[in-house]
Amino acid sequence: MNQGLRTTFRGAWLGMVLLMTLLRVNGLSAGQPASDAGKLFMLGRYAEAATMMDGLVRTNPHSADLWFNLGQARAQAGEPGRAVAAWRQAQRLAPRDAGIRKALSQVREKIGTTGVHPLGWATGWLRDEEWALLAIGASVGLGVAMIRRRLSPSAGSGSLALAVTLQLLFGGGWVAALTVRHFSANAVVVQRDVSAVQAPVPEAKAIRPLPPGTEVRVLRAHGEWMEVAVDGSRVGWMPRSTLAVD
Repeated sequence: MNQGLRTTFRGAWLGMVLLMTLLRVNGLSAGQPASDAGKLFMLGRYAEAATMMDGLVRTNPHSADLWFNLGQARAQAGEPGRAVAAWRQAQRLAPRDAGIRKALSQVREKIGTTGVHPLGWATGWLRDEEWALLAIGASVGLGVAMIRRRLSPSAGSGSLALAVTLQLLFGGGWVAALTVRHFSANAVVVQRDVSAVQAPVPEAKAIRPLPPGTEVRVLRAHGEWMEVAVDGSRVGWMPRSTLAVD
């Protein structure tokens, strides 16, 4: 491996390590209120714990741990829809957390829906902003490699080839992540005994019951009604009040 290739590879590796360190999501301490909520949960007072945790996430919305714990409390309180909504937010903050993935997987298996675009398995390990920063970093690396090659035509092509590969990998990953976000579910059914109906009016005929926890894609809104799709297939209209929208 020539010196230029080693330098480029080393720089790319160190850059990615630093980026992942800076972007790592850690649960932030919420102090005594979090401790009190935990005590309520341990005592089996799940609804009270969920109410307290709901206030905590409003003041500390970037803690994946708080969102996950809120989901646990909602699930134990008999609110599966709101539990899924909380776990989805936790996963957006910490997409590589195995506990969050397992919780969502169990609910999705039970309901029989996925809520995620098929490309999600490839892009879901990084947050959207992580893909964006990696793509930008790869673009900078490509620019440096092209300038270096132009200033020194005799330099080996390995550095440029590596830079192009990283650009294609991370740039393509960013585009794929945006595609996944655009076509995946962006709302969750949170009320019980509701169905999608044919038209955005109260007297419309019911088409399909949707249990709480079902992840849907909002296609468009009409007043207090939303047209939704499940796993990419249009279902019908639902009142806005029955959904928790991202």
